[in-house]
Amino acid sequence: MKLFTTLAVLSTLLAFSCVPQQQYAELEQTMEYYKGEALATDSIRAVNQAVVSDNNQTQAEYQALTRELERLTATNIALNRNYQDVVQRYNNLVGDNQKVLATTSYETQTLEAELALRQEELDRKERSLTQMEGQLRNRNAELQQMEARGAYNSPTGYDAVPDARYNQLNAEKANIDQQRAALVNYFQRVLVGFPNNEVNIETNTESVVLTLNQALLFPQGESNLVHWKGRQALQQIAVVLRDNPELPVHVISHVNPSSNIDYDWEVSIDRALTVARDLATFGVDGGRLLPAGQGSNQPIVPATNARAQMVNGRTVIEIPLPYLQLLNGLGGN
Repeated sequence: MKLFTTLAVLSTLLAFSCVPQQQYAELEQTMEYYKGEALATDSIRAVNQAVVSDNNQTQAEYQALTRELERLTATNIALNRNYQDVVQRYNNLVGDNQKVLATTSYETQTLEAELALRQEELDRKERSLTQMEGQLRNRNAELQQMEARGAYNSPTGYDAVPDARYNQLNAEKANIDQQRAALVNYFQRVLVGFPNNEVNIETNTESVVLTLNQALLFPQGESNLVHWKGRQALQQIAVVLRDNPELPVHVISHVNPSSNIDYDWEVSIDRALTVARDLATFGVDGGRLLPAGQGSNQPIVPATNARAQMVNGRTVIEIPLPYLQLLNGLGGN
């Protein structure tokens, strides 16, 4: 502002004063100098205003970044706490697993001896069941024939009163059939969240059979710790088993064939024991449980098949129904 005032004064002096030519030139040169200074001052003022504006914007961005940094810091602290919690739970699981694995040599030998006895008993029962399965089919055919002709016909051609033993056995068979259907329905309801390729529910001549996929129960290479989702399935199965305490439970594990038969056998035994242990943990009476390993002796598909690992590796929970008692009754006098 002072520069413009000075320029105005100089201009007035030049306009209304009579000065020598040399002084006039000097004054004119001075005026040009101050004009340049005025322009420079305006330029500096504009630059200064731009800098102030940029500084204000930078300050706002800095404050926004500071708030974002505070938010990210809080989030990081929360995530770190969650991570520490997960690590602690993992360490607890590892510690529990190590406790389970810390079985003495004597206890291991005792378990293996007991398992061998149970395996022998299971093999004997399987042979007996196979033999009696044919007998049961024959007896069922006889029952159907007896039912078709009203138990028997009298020599005179008039229908006699149906045999009392036939009526009793037929009623018992109907009750067992009803119990089997109720068991299947119960299992289907409690296992509704598990597809057939994870838990398959079937029946055969004398049992209700649940086949659990290996991937559901055990992570790859694991045999002593059931996967969390597999434990959920076992917990639901245990609900049905507890509500039917009179029925025995066979737990039979199979593995996909490998190059080491002894290893296959050992893994299948360990998995059967692990599943039986978890069922007992969920309240199933251990005296009802008969665990056994079949190794790789009963593959469903060849080991070279792409689906072999998923299909052959499985644990079967079989619940026999009292059809054998019925069969013995049909064979009596």
